[in-house]
Amino acid sequence: MHPIYHLFDLGVINTLCGRMGEAPQRGTTVYGRLFEQFVILELKRLLSYREKDWPVHYWRTAHGAEVDIVLETERELWAVEIKSSQTIRASELRGLASFAAEHPHAKTFCVGEMDRAYRIGSTLCLPWRDFFGLIEA
Repeated sequence: MHPIYHLFDLGVINTLCGRMGEAPQRGTTVYGRLFEQFVILELKRLLSYREKDWPVHYWRTAHGAEVDIVLETERELWAVEIKSSQTIRASELRGLASFAAEHPHAKTFCVGEMDRAYRIGSTLCLPWRDFFGLIEA
C-alpha cells in the first residue's frame, strides 16, 4: 500500500489541464478521472470533518492490479474501486479480487453513479452518496 496524493480542487485540475469552460462528458476518460478525484476529495473531507483518523492508501501490484482506495477503519480494512458508470461489470473489479486474495478479511466496495446498491460476488456496489453515508455513520 502506498500513500495517495491528490490536488485539493477539481477546478485547479481543470485549469492546469487547460479545460476551462468545458463540461466533461459522461463516458469519457476525463469525466472518469474527475469523478474519481471528486470521490477521493470528498472522502478525505468527510474523514476530516468526522475526525476519523482512517489512513487512506492506494494499492497496486507489480503485475498492474490496482485499487483506488484502501481505507483502514478502526475495525476493518476497506478496498474501494471508483467507477463513473452506472453499470459495473465483474471484469472491472479484478483489482478488488486481487486485493481480496491477499487480504481475505477486507471488505470490498465499488463506488459509482448507479441508482441503487447491488452485489457482484462479495463486492458491494454503491451509489457514491450511499458510500459517504457509511463514513458518516
